[in-house]
Amino acid sequence: MLETTHPLMQSTEPHSLLCPTCEKPQARVFLELGEVPTNSMVLLDTKEQAVSYPKGTLTLAFCESCGFIFNPDFDPALVDYSQSYESSQAFSPRFNEFAARLAKGLADEYDLAGKTCVEIGCGGGDFLQQVEMQGIKKGIGVDPAADPDHRVENATERLSFIREFFSEEHGSLQPDFLCCRHTLEHVPDPAAFVRTVRRSLGAASSVPVFFEVPDTLRVLKEAAFWDVYYEHCSYFTPESLAALFRQEGFTGVRTELDFDDQYLLLHCRSSDSATDAGSSNAYVNQLSEEIEKFSEKYRTHIAGWSSYLNEAKEAGRRVVVWGGGSKGVAFVNSVPGGELVDFIVDINPAKQEKFAAGSGHRIVGPEELRTAAPDIVLVMNPIYTEEIKQTLRDMGIPAEVRAV
Repeated sequence: MLETTHPLMQSTEPHSLLCPTCEKPQARVFLELGEVPTNSMVLLDTKEQAVSYPKGTLTLAFCESCGFIFNPDFDPALVDYSQSYESSQAFSPRFNEFAARLAKGLADEYDLAGKTCVEIGCGGGDFLQQVEMQGIKKGIGVDPAADPDHRVENATERLSFIREFFSEEHGSLQPDFLCCRHTLEHVPDPAAFVRTVRRSLGAASSVPVFFEVPDTLRVLKEAAFWDVYYEHCSYFTPESLAALFRQEGFTGVRTELDFDDQYLLLHCRSSDSATDAGSSNAYVNQLSEEIEKFSEKYRTHIAGWSSYLNEAKEAGRRVVVWGGGSKGVAFVNSVPGGELVDFIVDINPAKQEKFAAGSGHRIVGPEELRTAAPDIVLVMNPIYTEEIKQTLRDMGIPAEVRAV
C-alpha cells in the first residue's frame, strides 16, 4: 500500500482513510498511479518546460460508506489555475450544440429571462455567453483564471467577470440562478465547498442551483484511464453527488446524464435544513464491485494500448492523438510507449504550438496534417469522432480514425 501524506489519514490500515465528504474513516485505496504531471491543461512554450513540469502522486481511494472517490495524496499547491490554464471546448461545433441546448433548457426550466445568473468556475465565459443569449439581465462569472478577453467577442455589458475563488461573500451578487460546471471535481474538500455555496445564498433562499461534473461510473465501467488525472481530485457518481448536496442543505435534488452519458448533471434548490440521507448500501456495494473490476481492466487497457503503439511503430505507421486537453495529455503520459505518438492535434488555437505537460508532445492545429500526414488518428473523445472524420475528409487525408 502506498503511504499517503493526506492530512485526514488516521492510520495505514486499508480502511482507515477519512472521507472528505461524509467524514467517516471507511475509505480505502484501490489504485496507485504514482507520479504524474500536476496539470494537464497548462500551456507550455517549450518542450523542456513540459518535460520538467512538476509531478504529484495520483492515488484513488473509495469510501465504502458514501461511495465518494478521491485522491488522498492531492496537493492543491501543485496545481496551476492561472491564465495559462486552457480548458475551453468552445471551438467544437458538437460541443457548442450541447452547450446551447443545455443553456436553453436551463433558461426555460428556471425562467431566467431578465434575471441574474452567477457561474462558479466560468473560465473564458463560453457558457455564460450561451446563457446570455437566452435573455438574462446579468451574467457574472467567478473564477481565478477568468479570461474572457481573447474569446468572448460578442459579449455585451450584461456579462462581467470576477477573478477570484468563490467564497461566501459572493452571495452579495444576489443570483436568481447559480451554476457551476466542471469545477467541483477539482476541489479537494467538496463538502466544504458545497457548504460555502449554500451559505452564500442565505438562510431563507430557495435559489435554483445547477452543477455539472464528469460521471465517474462511466469511467469505472469503461476503465477510461485517460479520464483520471491529477487536477481531478474528486470523483462523483449520481448517488454520491446527490447525497453530498442533500447533506449540505439542498432539496429537490435530482441527477441526469448528458453529452453521450459522459456528464453528470445535478439540479437542486437551497433549503433551510440538511439531511443525513446518504448513499444506499446496495448502491455502494454495486460501486465497490465496479471498482474491483476497474483495477484489473485499467491495467489491461494500458497494456493493450502500449502494444498497439509499438505494433504501429514496427509497421512504420505514423500515429497522432486528436485532443490536446486532459484526456490526450493523460493518454500519452500513462501508456508505456506514449512517446511513439508523433504529436497531438487540437482545434483550439490557444493550444497550438504549445507542449503537453510531462510527455513534451507538441500540440498542433489540423493544418499540420496536410504536410505531416498520419496513418492513424486516435480520437480521445468518441463523441467527436464524426466531426474529426469530416475534417479529415475535407482536408483529403485518408487516415484511419480510431476512437480511444
